[in-house]
Amino acid sequence: MQLFERLTRQVILTPAGEAYLTPLRQAFHRIAEATAALRPEGITSLLHVGVHGGVDVEGLRTRLAQFRRAQPQVALRISQPTGLHELLEGKVDVLIEGSLRRHPGYRCDPVEDGFLIAPLGTADCPEVETLRSCLLAVSRPSTVPRHAARSRLPA
Repeated sequence: MQLFERLTRQVILTPAGEAYLTPLRQAFHRIAEATAALRPEGITSLLHVGVHGGVDVEGLRTRLAQFRRAQPQVALRISQPTGLHELLEGKVDVLIEGSLRRHPGYRCDPVEDGFLIAPLGTADCPEVETLRSCLLAVSRPSTVPRHAARSRLPA
């Protein structure tokens, strides 16, 4: 059964692929939670955030500090300039981009400084959800999920 359709510069999901994605996403989320439960307390993971050259990193610092308070066990690495190419190659976990609103296989959410782009497989993990909430914190201050303090990103 064909799950993907290959186009010139992209791969998109077929209807069968879309149907398959939902239970896979749920399964991977459960695996990540089970793995996190095995970790000793205080182990630090890394979330590598790429920031497009047109996005003001200084303006992000306050919101990223909020993420660090909500997720003290997750270290952040910020890379700038970074673009879609680094995200597609897996060099960064998520990308903050000024103008890209849509890309097949990736979730693109509007945030204060543009769009937070994450692969569909990890876009719903607790760390990315918390980062998304913190990046929206300027306009909605109480959006950090309650589960944020106990979640972990797989190493």
